Amino acid sequence: ARMLKQQSDFGARFDSAADLIFCGAIAAMVIFNIEIPIWLWICAVGIALLRFVGYGIGYYKYCAFSALHTYANKAAGGMIFIFPLLNALFGVETSGLLLCAVAFASAFEEMLIKARANELDRERKSIFSK
Repeated sequence: ARMLKQQSDFGARFDSAADLIFCGAIAAMVIFNIEIPIWLWICAVGIALLRFVGYGIGYYKYCAFSALHTYANKAAGGMIFIFPLLNALFGVETSGLLLCAVAFASAFEEMLIKARANELDRERKSIFSK
C-alpha cells in the first residue's frame, strides 16, 4: 500500500488488527506445543501490560486505538514469526530471552512515543524520528 501510495487510516487500523490476530495465533500454537518456563510467562505478561498501558495512553490522548508501525514493532513481529525456528535452533530459554528483549523494547518505545507526542502518527518509525 505504501509503495502504491494507497495508504488509508482504515488500512493502518486493519493492519494493526491483523498483527494482533497473528500474534494471538502464534501465541496459541506456542502455548499448546512448547513447554514455557515460568520466568518467560512473567516476561510475556509484563510486556502485554506495558502494551496495554501504551494503548491506554493513546486512547486517552487521541480517543482512538493507537498502534504504531515503528521499526521496533516490526522487529518484534518478525521475531514472533521466526520464534519456532529460533526455538528449534537455540531452545526456548535463549529464543524466549531474545524475543522478550525485542518485544519489551518495542512496547516501551511505543509507550514513550504516545506519552510525548501531541498528535497520533501511526506511521512514526521510531522515538528518534519525527
